[in-house]
Amino acid sequence: MADEVQTDYSKKPFWLVLFIIVSQIIFLASLVSPESVRESMINEVQYMRGVYGDSATLSIYDSAQTMSDKVLHESGFVKKTKAIFLPEEYRRTGQVEDIKNFNTGFWVAVERVIDGVMVNIEFALLRIYAVKPWLLMAVLVLVASTITGFLHREVKKHGFEYSSPLRHGIARRIIYLLPIIGYLLVVTPIAMPPHVYPIVLALCGLCVAFMVSNTIKRV
Repeated sequence: MADEVQTDYSKKPFWLVLFIIVSQIIFLASLVSPESVRESMINEVQYMRGVYGDSATLSIYDSAQTMSDKVLHESGFVKKTKAIFLPEEYRRTGQVEDIKNFNTGFWVAVERVIDGVMVNIEFALLRIYAVKPWLLMAVLVLVASTITGFLHREVKKHGFEYSSPLRHGIARRIIYLLPIIGYLLVVTPIAMPPHVYPIVLALCGLCVAFMVSNTIKRV
């Protein structure tokens, strides 16, 4: 019986595994095409304008760009990264004498990958700053969900209702998966509307309420 429970809990949702694999494939593909990531950023900013308005979107974009410049350029991170992975000859002249293996075309591809990483970091910073308008709502939803779950549990404690181990287990596993979902929302280089954030927040609040209300009753 214990082995069956352990096996059941070790199973990963197929949709999550598939989403992780696809998102990472897209991320790797974006490394060789920084232009596609830039286009996705532009599309996401347009989505943000429709939800946040022009003024708030501009503020979010400027804050993300300021942080991006500070982390990537002012710190010398981009320059140091290229100094590590690109030969001095290529950095100085834009080409190399080797025409067989590590030729100019090879180093151009390497530089595009480096640029792709930097653009993905910029995109991730934009996503992080785009979440800020929802932080207060997140606190309110989580507090309200916890209180609602606790009150529901107290009602069941003094009545004839039983807590549901199934609901508790499902809610707990979804909560465990939320950090992975949050990571994917930040790093997946595809334009997403800001409506995704309150949907995830609502899911989190619902799971918290279910988990608290279905904990084992102790009299």
